[in-house]
Amino acid sequence: MTVESATTHRDAPPPIDLAGHFRDLARVLLPALVIGALVGAAVFVGRSTLVDKEYSASVVTQITTSGEIVAGDAFVEQLRAPFEELASDDGVLTQALTRVDTGWDTGTLRSHLTLTPGTSPALLTFAVTAGSPRTAQQVAQAVVAAVAQASQDNAARDVSRRVEAIDTSIDTEQARNSRLPAGSSARTASDVRLAELRAQRDQVAAAGGNQLTVLSVPSASSSPISPKPLSEGLVAAVVAFLVAAELLVLARGRLGRTNNRIWARRVAHRHGARLQVVGGGRFDPSRVLYGELAHRHRRGRSAIILTGERTDVASVTVPAGPAEQGGQDIGHHDLHDEWWRTADLGDLVVAVVILSTRGRDRAATAAALGQLADLGVTRYVVLQTRGRRARAQGSRGRSAEVTDAD
Repeated sequence: MTVESATTHRDAPPPIDLAGHFRDLARVLLPALVIGALVGAAVFVGRSTLVDKEYSASVVTQITTSGEIVAGDAFVEQLRAPFEELASDDGVLTQALTRVDTGWDTGTLRSHLTLTPGTSPALLTFAVTAGSPRTAQQVAQAVVAAVAQASQDNAARDVSRRVEAIDTSIDTEQARNSRLPAGSSARTASDVRLAELRAQRDQVAAAGGNQLTVLSVPSASSSPISPKPLSEGLVAAVVAFLVAAELLVLARGRLGRTNNRIWARRVAHRHGARLQVVGGGRFDPSRVLYGELAHRHRRGRSAIILTGERTDVASVTVPAGPAEQGGQDIGHHDLHDEWWRTADLGDLVVAVVILSTRGRDRAATAAALGQLADLGVTRYVVLQTRGRRARAQGSRGRSAEVTDAD
């Protein structure tokens, strides 16, 4: 005999019975494991056979600047931003696709390309995923080459524009200088200005811009990065197992008509009753009633036993108190009858509802426990389970009946 829940005050909502819920989950462990295993196997097979494999390759690049690198997040972002923008430019990606035959468009390449900052401000890693390691490596190198070339071209155009602007200033100053008298202070200042402009022009022409160079090309991974059928199947199996277990507990506790442990625990907990689960065979209610009635010294206290379908209950007489010589007969009523009309509800102190896992008493049990809770009666729910021996005897009996009928 096992006690699965405790009595709660009839006016207070019952607390969450986590221990009972875990016991319910344990009862559906096997079918939930089967469901989880099937779902995990389906995900494993589907991801292995229906999803194209993706391999990754990367190229580590270094940004070379004409000046010194300044510490600070703002400078680092400014240093990398032009190359990151070029890596998403349609023109640059189109140029990269002309170097490798992939059948991709710029949108597809953009979705397969990832730029990751390195461990130092000047490092930038280009990573590409593709259907083979070789293709991924070729595309990554093509993208780096296209970005580097585009950056160099942009820098050259920028230098050319700045040099042209300085040349215009030099020509203007040279024309002005030729009109000034020799040896004058204005001529001397103009000569200084021309010297500064020519030095500035030489500096701008030699400066160029930030350059992107390949630092290292790690070997492409020979194992696919996606899909991961084993890990994905395991995750799916665990999730399916947990969901299936909860749904099975919910279904067994709320759906159907036959009594079972999960439903009995839930209805007893809801109505503040004590649940006891006993094996097959005749049940003696004195085990439950003796302790409830024997300690009561006043007369007139009574108890009832409500029996559900297909229960096997022994008749019982329980002493009403230690000072009494005789005993008190306990009222037996059918759970499905109108027991409240004949029972002495005014002196009722304890009620035992006895059910069988072969019966269908869900609605009647819930109604009876609700009435008893309103009366403030101590409530017990006893669930008789069919043991292996009872099931074996029942199977032999059915076989004998079939043989006789034949």
